[in-house]
Amino acid sequence: MPTGKSHRFNAIPLASYKARGGSRVLSFFTLEKGQLPVSSQYKSSKKSAPPANVPAFSTYEVILEKGKGDGDLYRLVERTSRTVRPRLNAGKPSDAWATASVLAELILRVTTPGDPHPYLFSMLDKAYDSLEDGCPVRGMLIAFFLKTLEHLGFRPRLDSDHHHSPLPAKGKVIFISALGGTTTEQALAGSTEHDVPLTGKRFQIAPGLRATLEQLRVSRFEELTGIGLGKDDTNLLVDLFADYIEHYLEIRLKSLSLWREICIE
Repeated sequence: MPTGKSHRFNAIPLASYKARGGSRVLSFFTLEKGQLPVSSQYKSSKKSAPPANVPAFSTYEVILEKGKGDGDLYRLVERTSRTVRPRLNAGKPSDAWATASVLAELILRVTTPGDPHPYLFSMLDKAYDSLEDGCPVRGMLIAFFLKTLEHLGFRPRLDSDHHHSPLPAKGKVIFISALGGTTTEQALAGSTEHDVPLTGKRFQIAPGLRATLEQLRVSRFEELTGIGLGKDDTNLLVDLFADYIEHYLEIRLKSLSLWREICIE
């Protein structure tokens, strides 16, 4: 019989960690309460109840229990699969699996326990559906970065320079993370040394790529099929967003290295 209070959640696993006794602790991203740490050992009257097998890229309805002395850790009482996604969970195709891994790491790193983000939960759920259905992985990664940053209040500037003057219609512009996004050589020339960082990467962005970024930002995931990204543009954008995310969110996404090997090389 349950000894604590049970709660029902909509949940997506983000990560799994080893624990004592052969069990694991799962980090569930829930619609209702954000991240929650959950023991993979089923709550049971049997002492030998096996750890739950929880495929990483499915969406669940779970019942969790937290009793006295459990601290922040919940125990899994019941799990029902809401969306299974068999191809993604089997690692097929590998580029979709690698992309889902980056999305999961990003959400893991930018959210905290007890702080719900219903928009991010819905977005991750829909992104996994689209990857299961075979959407283009390069567009998905960049679109997810853009939408997540905007939701968190860190939308990169792509339509003006750092003085908020319009960008030229032709020619490449410069993207500098520390300046919040795009600028131009002319705007930089008119700035003082206090306005412009002396260090940091600078990325050259052509007008066509700026237009593609805006398409990715406003498109639904099921509409990404018509938005193409070549190898060179993808390399540029992955570097750009890795730098921007590290500057503003202070995180470095480890899974991006593997993503590059699988999805670009």
